[in-house]
Amino acid sequence: MRGHIAVSGGSIGGLFAALALAEAGWRVTVFEKVRSALSGRGAGIVTHEPLLKALGSIGVSLQDIGVEVRSRRVFDKFGKIVSEREFPQLVTSWDMIYSLLHARLPRELYFTDTSVLNWENVAGKVNVHLSDGSVQQFDALIGADGYRSAVRSKFVERPAPAYSGYVVWRAVVDETSIEPNLRDAFFDDFSFFIPNRGQVIGYPIPGFHNETNKGSRRYNIVWYKPTSHDELVDLLTDESGKVHEISIPPPLVRREVVDCALMAAEVDLPWMFSEAFKCAASPFLAPIYDYVSPRFCCGNVCLLGDAAALIRPHVGMGVTKAAEDALCLSSCLRANRTIEEAFEAYDAARRPIALMINARSQRLGSFLQGEDPKGNLDGASHPFENEIVRLTATADF
Repeated sequence: MRGHIAVSGGSIGGLFAALALAEAGWRVTVFEKVRSALSGRGAGIVTHEPLLKALGSIGVSLQDIGVEVRSRRVFDKFGKIVSEREFPQLVTSWDMIYSLLHARLPRELYFTDTSVLNWENVAGKVNVHLSDGSVQQFDALIGADGYRSAVRSKFVERPAPAYSGYVVWRAVVDETSIEPNLRDAFFDDFSFFIPNRGQVIGYPIPGFHNETNKGSRRYNIVWYKPTSHDELVDLLTDESGKVHEISIPPPLVRREVVDCALMAAEVDLPWMFSEAFKCAASPFLAPIYDYVSPRFCCGNVCLLGDAAALIRPHVGMGVTKAAEDALCLSSCLRANRTIEEAFEAYDAARRPIALMINARSQRLGSFLQGEDPKGNLDGASHPFENEIVRLTATADF
């Protein structure tokens, strides 16, 4: 056994890190602040070859891991197909990837209702302060605790988030909740609606219990909606009048906010997207921000996944990036004499890639904030349609 590494954060990035390190002979312990196992988030994930290779390298079976889509279609406001191209991809869900990873990690290595509050590098070790009041010593600490990373806050000044100027509304709909004629129109493909202001994509994902057979799947809708800062403050205000910082938990979104989004969908979106959106049990919103940490490591502590770089979702690279972060980290630990040297090598390898992915996501985001908000209202003639369809949720860097 090489040594003992703590992982702060038990979501997908933390699980990838723990499994990759365990595969390389490290002892790992994962701390997740949420009391119960994470589940039910439902959001869609587009897989890429690097993600599938990463899953295979840590022993995850790829059988029935997702739903195959064969083509990408662009629809106009009236449901007419503007363009279509073959574009085979495997799409899956957050639930599917999380459950596969979680099942691989022995239960005794995963501690819920426990978070990392503080840490310090001490003589080649890391003292980790936990929410249960204990202080435990490890050879290294991995911060996979998301954008608001407590691990990162100890060595990087808290960032001022760069708001992109738009939010994303997400909805997941059971296949059986959608009328058959509606399903036939768009369900089996990766679909786009691309006006000058805003954008919608949708595709099928595994069902609630990770079923991939026809009739048991779900449909994932992603609606990017330009939103001013004043409008954002209103969206982040709950029923009690509290304004939430950065984001708002889905259960606290005011009913009137959801109702307004449903009415806007009926007016602004193609009929099949608006009808599917209405069928969703609980649409939820998230403001879109940019952040890449200026440093990925400090001594025997390093960052991974969203803790290191929060990337806009247009590139569909969040899970793939976290997986590649984990494999790179494991490789650097193998190739270097000390943990600190390994983490510096990891920083040098992964930070430029995060910046490159971030640049592409920003470019794709710029296309939904067109200079002429009254142009291309029907979504039939976006000047960058080809680039949007070709680069959205792909990993051809």
